[in-house]
Amino acid sequence: MVARNFIVAGLAAFALSSGLTAPAIADDKVTVLKPATPWNVDYGEEKCRLARIFGEGDSRSLLFIEQWGPDAKFGFTVAGPALRRFKGRRPTALVTYDGAAPTSAEPFRGEVEEFGPAIVYASMALVPEPEADSLDKVATQLPQLELEQAARSRFVALEQGGRTVKFMTGPLDQAFEVLNQCSEQRLNEWGLDIEKHRTLTRMPFWTNQQEIVDRIVKTYPQRALRAGESAIARLRVNVNEKGQVTECVTLKATDTNILNSPACRQMQKAEFEPALDSEGKPMASFYQTSIIYRIG
Repeated sequence: MVARNFIVAGLAAFALSSGLTAPAIADDKVTVLKPATPWNVDYGEEKCRLARIFGEGDSRSLLFIEQWGPDAKFGFTVAGPALRRFKGRRPTALVTYDGAAPTSAEPFRGEVEEFGPAIVYASMALVPEPEADSLDKVATQLPQLELEQAARSRFVALEQGGRTVKFMTGPLDQAFEVLNQCSEQRLNEWGLDIEKHRTLTRMPFWTNQQEIVDRIVKTYPQRALRAGESAIARLRVNVNEKGQVTECVTLKATDTNILNSPACRQMQKAEFEPALDSEGKPMASFYQTSIIYRIG
């Protein structure tokens, strides 16, 4: 089991749009779920979460989107009876409007209390990943969720093995704008300058990434390995003007009994080219990523 218990409690009611309660429309291969509540946003101490309930009665389902800091990607979880036949670690396409190029990934399988079977994505985007040769380009602005693409969205559809579950979200730009604002406020909590980040010309660049990643891979916690426990963790480091790691934090994105990531011990040896401000001068900033612990 990857995710045993997600608590969706204490969500602040934040109505971004009205949602009419409606039953699910389903056949053997396609389930269409209409919104039963407005979006709710949780400005948590460690993360920002958007949540919305779809369907009613036996089809009641949950969709939530999470971020741990400014990012062009998000953690994504859907849960409900319609996901019962979906499998973890199998290619699953995500589509947000008719004619859109699908984003494909291999999600985790989990459970969400009160909603049942869940599909969990460690890191997701509304558009497909760029080609491999462009992945190493240094970001030249603070990463955020892309609002123009979100405005084109009409639904979030998961497709696997000939089955489709479609959450009728409507446009996502208002919801994503709120998530961007919440995530940006994390910078204050991390002791970083928001204004300088809005005008920076380069984010930190990790120069010895492969070396450190190899070290992290070799330190899968032994008790968790023996128990066959998998998990998703979020890692964030603060990087000073000299490119040195000054703080490292890992947070669980999925609940586990044993597994606690030891990645921060290795990240003390990470080396970065520092971020650059609007004048091209080194500045304190951050780097964040997801760590997936998965047997095999």
